[in-house]
Amino acid sequence: MAYDFDVAGLLNEVVLPQVEDSRFVKPYRDLASQFNEENFNPGGPSLVHQIKTSTTSNARNHTKADVNPVAGSMAAVVAKWTLTYQETAAEVFNIDINQAANGGVKGVSNLLTSAISDEMDGLWSLIYDNVYGQIKLDLLNSGTYSDEALNRSTYPTLAVHNNVTSTPMTVGLMRALAYNTRLNKNTTPKSTYRYIIEPSVMEILRPQVALLNTWNTQNANAAPVDGGYAPFDSFEGSPAVEVQGMTTGDVFYVRPQDVHIVKHRSLEMKPEPSGRDSIYVTIRTGITAAVYNVGKQGMYTNKG
Repeated sequence: MAYDFDVAGLLNEVVLPQVEDSRFVKPYRDLASQFNEENFNPGGPSLVHQIKTSTTSNARNHTKADVNPVAGSMAAVVAKWTLTYQETAAEVFNIDINQAANGGVKGVSNLLTSAISDEMDGLWSLIYDNVYGQIKLDLLNSGTYSDEALNRSTYPTLAVHNNVTSTPMTVGLMRALAYNTRLNKNTTPKSTYRYIIEPSVMEILRPQVALLNTWNTQNANAAPVDGGYAPFDSFEGSPAVEVQGMTTGDVFYVRPQDVHIVKHRSLEMKPEPSGRDSIYVTIRTGITAAVYNVGKQGMYTNKG
């Protein structure tokens, strides 16, 4: 079927901006906004990160009789995460376009936008699962680290503080998570860390945290009051956020700067031959997650 408009131009100039504005949102946006989201292509098939796993220092007290000390040494390994690419496709049949002829280009744009938006829901859900799943794998101390399968017992600096016992979250466990994550680590203050909390855990915590606070309010005019427990946006020095879509019972205690979500292939829509009487559009992108400085992070599970 011949068109009196440019399909590729319509996709890139009209449809794509609408779809990104309306679909590049929750829950993926809520998740990604908590971390370090980057747009760059690292080149090659993997994200690569070199890690210093140990150092040997020859620091000592000395006297005038001593000769120069021997220089210290270090050991390092390389972690790699294979780049992940995602795709889907949308299709609009020319019969539908013909029946929307009175709408002109705008009518075709609406049909394409609707079809692509439906597919984008599934695409961003897949990306959310990819990103979230990789973050959990990196933070799970019982497993190896990265696609290089680095052993955390061999390299203790890769060990993460975990509690995976099925126990409802408490204020004491929140404190333990922060304390043990940072214990004896060359890391940054509590204010640079963030609690990322699954909603059911937040519901358990909210009344407990409310008991740690007192309010002095007056209701002289008998104005209505908001029932329930007041929300909290930090806990003893670290910001706390609730993110939809997390696995029930999960709590991360991480430095956002160390959790990288890399968009290494920009979202692209391209019309392709379908073999049918239709406009067929492939939708592709590439987004991969990785946690660096993993030994300075913490994660609790089964706390809902």
